[in-house]
Amino acid sequence: MSGDGKEVASSIARRFLDLDPEAWHGVRAQMEKESLELGVTYQPEGKPVEVTDLVMVPVVFDGADLAAIRDVVEVLSKIMARAPGWRMESEAVRETLPLSAGEEEWMRDCALSPRWQDHAIVGRWDLNVDQTGPNGPRILLFEGNGNAVGGINYTPAAEIVVHNAVKRVFAETGGRLPPVRRTGDIHEAFFRMLNDHARRLGRTLKTFVILEDRTWTAGITEAPYIVNAVRKRGVFAKLSDPRELRVWRGEVCLGNRPVDVLYRNIEIRDLLDIEAADGRIEALRLAFRRNQVISSLAGEFDHKSLLETMTLPEVERGLSSEWREVVRTVVPWTRLMREVKTADPAGRQVDLPSYVRRHKDALVLKPNRECGGDGVTIGTYRDQSAWERAVHRAIRHKSEWVVQQAIKPAEIPVPAKWRGKIRLGARYTNAGVITIPGGPYVLGRSSAMPVVNVSRGGGIVAVLRTA
Repeated sequence: MSGDGKEVASSIARRFLDLDPEAWHGVRAQMEKESLELGVTYQPEGKPVEVTDLVMVPVVFDGADLAAIRDVVEVLSKIMARAPGWRMESEAVRETLPLSAGEEEWMRDCALSPRWQDHAIVGRWDLNVDQTGPNGPRILLFEGNGNAVGGINYTPAAEIVVHNAVKRVFAETGGRLPPVRRTGDIHEAFFRMLNDHARRLGRTLKTFVILEDRTWTAGITEAPYIVNAVRKRGVFAKLSDPRELRVWRGEVCLGNRPVDVLYRNIEIRDLLDIEAADGRIEALRLAFRRNQVISSLAGEFDHKSLLETMTLPEVERGLSSEWREVVRTVVPWTRLMREVKTADPAGRQVDLPSYVRRHKDALVLKPNRECGGDGVTIGTYRDQSAWERAVHRAIRHKSEWVVQQAIKPAEIPVPAKWRGKIRLGARYTNAGVITIPGGPYVLGRSSAMPVVNVSRGGGIVAVLRTA
């Protein structure tokens, strides 16, 4: 029954109230120590690596919740993989998924076949999951991310740290430990995905490379931990810069070592900056053409306006009834901001800018292709003049902004020390579901603010499942 996991999570949170302040500090200190060891960390600009805020208690999903989440993200991921083919065939799709001239050139030069099955994507779908429904969780989509996602290491590390903390709290306070466990081994699932992808290419996975721009000095710190996880499974793995690749004897190589599969923590927009400074990255372009890169170029179509693309008539006609039902129930009304006549949430034809100006409290404006919660404007938190300025800016910068139905994030109970006592507060949360076969693998995030993102001062929430 939906809600069982929520009840288990609430019971765990309440148990933290039985800790005395000294024991509470001991649990916090151990969590920070384990977080540092396992890589629940972040690199701020110009500062040392720091431990990311990790909520002391987990979100808990039962098997039915996880199955529903898995079914949704599988459909959404297959839709994203189809985006390159739809975009080649439809002007309307090209309008809702705009690319720069440089990105268009990469797409032409490195294009795979338009068959969606050829596109391997490791993405993350950020969902609002309401566990209080009587017939299963109510799932709404915030946005999708098609490449360079956080969570492949944060997810298992957070699960380990928080599960250990829960066991320690119940040992300290007495009582029977609730039946919860980790959701699975995402490192093993990721390795299987790499291995299977290499096999489909007729290769044996011997060399694996993660690509990041070596000039970056801030951001997520997962790559070395992922590299180590792959190395433990007997494969040569390394974190490298795209500039370090070369073509040698017809192979994409790192030094003289042929590379079998590459995982990219970098977008084409960033690669364009590298090429502008240092010249064409011929080896990586060749790797894309040979389908050795995860995520494929389909991962570039993680625009928030993809949510509008899903509802275009020419796209809907190609979806099965099951997929159309997922889009209908999970995807919020979303439009790329521009001067256009379009259907409002009720299906009535309206002038988009006028509609957006009039319905401030029901809407949110977001940058179409940025992440980290940057630039998000929630209408209900702005007065009319500030909202209209934001709308004007969005229209002026054509194709750079979307407007979306506002979704209030779910809330979770969070223990915190206040005036010498442990009390329960509440924080907003969302579920970032990583698209690796065998999941779902969920990176929870939390914040005191409705825009939930770690880079904006939020924290990570471990997701456990009922045993």
